[in-house]
Amino acid sequence: ILLSLRKYFNDIGIDSHIGAQKIHKGKALRVGSIPIFLSFFIVTYYFSIDNKFHLILFISLLPVILIGLLEDITLIVSVFIRLLAIIISVSILVILTNSFLLKTNLSYIDYLLNIHFISLVITVLGISIASNSFNFIDGLNGLTSGLSIVYLLVLYNICLETNEIE
Repeated sequence: ILLSLRKYFNDIGIDSHIGAQKIHKGKALRVGSIPIFLSFFIVTYYFSIDNKFHLILFISLLPVILIGLLEDITLIVSVFIRLLAIIISVSILVILTNSFLLKTNLSYIDYLLNIHFISLVITVLGISIASNSFNFIDGLNGLTSGLSIVYLLVLYNICLETNEIE
């Protein structure tokens, strides 16, 4: 998908800048969010057992996808706005799925997590920080996908152990 899109974008979404995180020697296409989002959307749509959950995922991802695409095309969206989009997306997901961190096995933290607002803030910040960590290694080919696989395998294992498949 990316290779077929490259000829249509010309200089839109092309990054030719040199930076600390960039390992490419020439121009690089920065609209990788399009095929990632499309593949995610297609897979969840066709393989989702619960269409309501699919709609929740789609709605919650929209802010981060739109801001990410705007950044890829214009190269001018600030880091703060991108972080804010991640926080908004995660907040929508946490609230719509009612998925809050409620227990850590540390009594003093569990006491605080009994307060709904604190539980919401901790959950949103934890997921936002974890997802934002991918921005730090973005640009190093293969590193993001490798970290994603390890991260998802760990989450999958935790979900199996706690019987929380969703």
